[in-house]
Amino acid sequence: SAPQDVRGVSALNRRAKATGSLVVTGASVVPAVSAALVDYLATEFDRVGEIHTAVAPLDNGHGWREGARSVQTLAGYPMRIKQDGRWRITFGWSEPVRVDFPAPIGRRRTYLCDVADLVLFPQRYGAKTVTFRAGLARPLLNYGAALVSRFARRRRTAEQEPNESPAANIGLQDLLASTSGIRVAVRGLRHGEQITRAVTLISRDRGVGAIACSPVLALLRKWVREGVADPGARPCIDLLGLDAIKAELMDRDVVLVRS
Repeated sequence: SAPQDVRGVSALNRRAKATGSLVVTGASVVPAVSAALVDYLATEFDRVGEIHTAVAPLDNGHGWREGARSVQTLAGYPMRIKQDGRWRITFGWSEPVRVDFPAPIGRRRTYLCDVADLVLFPQRYGAKTVTFRAGLARPLLNYGAALVSRFARRRRTAEQEPNESPAANIGLQDLLASTSGIRVAVRGLRHGEQITRAVTLISRDRGVGAIACSPVLALLRKWVREGVADPGARPCIDLLGLDAIKAELMDRDVVLVRS
């Protein structure tokens, strides 16, 4: 779910309420799973200051080509992030950071991506800094995409405003669908002391899609059991807790790791 999806679904809110319908966007890795992981950690803080999310696919032998094509559409597009309480413009697939995922992913070089979390999390948690990064399994693809980003920036900045990239949104969805690991790190204050907590949801098998599909399955199960309440149009936040998402992953080799 990209930032334009958030704005788009909000525009449908009045019509959805009038027809008694519920329209949900982002029932996937972001913001459904990412927000559930932040909620899981946020109870340990008096004040949340920073939220840093990173996702990574496994190299399963056949998905890397799709990942490479996805990143080509993300690289170099202008995007906005909030840092130290101020919005600034940067670019897709830039500003690399190495992130340590649990096995079998391991250390991964990750790059900035434009997702709905960048808009939603500063409002929801009061965070002053929010980032979202992704990294492919093959280092050469990561470096290659970073080079594409560098060369594409000037042309795309002249052509397009930040957060208005349909092609990049499609590429992002393809990349998120292959996510095998999502790590959320939260920094903030607890009893006046600065602390950091992190949690990772990671798939240890070679299949793809389990994490990305889990919110949709959990929502369907919830609606069948409880019915659909509160009509309107909204991103998939507050509709599911981490326990509901984990329940859909019980028969897969997916684990939750604290660090």
